Amino acid sequence: MKADEMNLVLLITITFTLALVHGNNTPCALNLDNNAFYRFVGRHIVNNNFNRNSKSDWQMYIRNSGLCGRFYQSFFEPGYLGSIMQICQGYGHQLINPRVGNLCISPNTMPFYYVVIDNNCVVQSLASYRNHVVVACDKLVNQCLPVHFERYTGQMPDVSPCM
Repeated sequence: MKADEMNLVLLITITFTLALVHGNNTPCALNLDNNAFYRFVGRHIVNNNFNRNSKSDWQMYIRNSGLCGRFYQSFFEPGYLGSIMQICQGYGHQLINPRVGNLCISPNTMPFYYVVIDNNCVVQSLASYRNHVVVACDKLVNQCLPVHFERYTGQMPDVSPCM
């Protein structure tokens, strides 16, 4: 390969890598990973019936769902999926001074479960909260959808809607 072609390949590789590492800079920017929303749902929407107050039931759910790789986990009941999706579709707002540019916040609070596990996938703590919901919103195919849950730490909404 010529030096110019090598430089072009290197530039493309670096650009692609930076895009993957840093994510999108604005809500609803195109994401080429069409499975990002389904991963979000698998990680954050509870899809089984079990005692939500039982650490052992949560532990079994997390293990059976293949979610042992993250120490801090947040889960929503299936009935809230539509409300979470709407955050990215005009009902939520961008954040003031976000850490990442594609984060959006819900207009209302929602209940969710916060579970902490250890290295052996044993539930250490379990709590339920009602807070505003912060998600990263990306455009997948032709729809803006949540792709990442971000813990609410008092972030404030901007006036700009997410869409």
